[in-house]
Amino acid sequence: MQKRILGLCTSLEMAEEIVDKCYELSLRLKAGVTLLYVKEEELFDLLIYENKDSNLDIVNEHFKRLFKERGIEDWVFFLKDSDIPDQVALEVERESSFMIITDYNDKISELLTKVKVPIYILVANSSHKPQNGLLTLDNIEAGHNALKLARQIEPKTVWRAYKDYQFFPTELEAGIDPVVGTIGSDILLEESSEILDIERRAFKEFCEEEGIEGDFEIGEVAISKDILKSIEANKSDLLLVATEDSDTILTQGIKALLSEIALDTIIYFENF
Repeated sequence: MQKRILGLCTSLEMAEEIVDKCYELSLRLKAGVTLLYVKEEELFDLLIYENKDSNLDIVNEHFKRLFKERGIEDWVFFLKDSDIPDQVALEVERESSFMIITDYNDKISELLTKVKVPIYILVANSSHKPQNGLLTLDNIEAGHNALKLARQIEPKTVWRAYKDYQFFPTELEAGIDPVVGTIGSDILLEESSEILDIERRAFKEFCEEEGIEGDFEIGEVAISKDILKSIEANKSDLLLVATEDSDTILTQGIKALLSEIALDTIIYFENF
């Protein structure tokens, strides 16, 4: 069975960028494409047209023109209205899609809980030809597998790894010491140095195995702010998130970050 990409477009302004990226990757990965145009609001926001049928026709003609200009003849194309996460989850399962390419939309956070295949989120007005990629991970195996996929998707991108070790003491650990009072995180980290050393060593070995540079830091603020700082410091134009699943601290941080960053992002779940 041919592997398939699911393209999701929720804004007509992003149609050309979504089509072009799906087309590029379909050729590179020898994959079929199913393209969904889904709009959550009152259908399609084209105020100069009076009714739903007119809007559907305009959107349909717009995409058909894009397909014709690129010589695309074998894509599956659907127009849908409302329920972006459910529509996408249904198509991913029906088509056994191995990845999703989408524009950013306000349903992304919900979509991350609905599907467990990699999601490539494109921001508007970017070249979508990344040079400097930043991989942030919370799981070493996920990091290896995500990087393997990313190198197939974007073979010209140079990668750097970043791990933000978020230390959260248990309620018992954060108790009251009869001598020093409330135990601070610096003391707890010192007492947990063995665990910290294991994490740092595993990350270093990961970077050596993958042949990339890396930065290991102990998070002092919200993980989303730490990642944003690393993106800016490294002038990254592609973010790769390799995480255990949709419930991790890293995933929650990325959900908060997506609306703030102006770079393409690939989110990879190890358990899907």
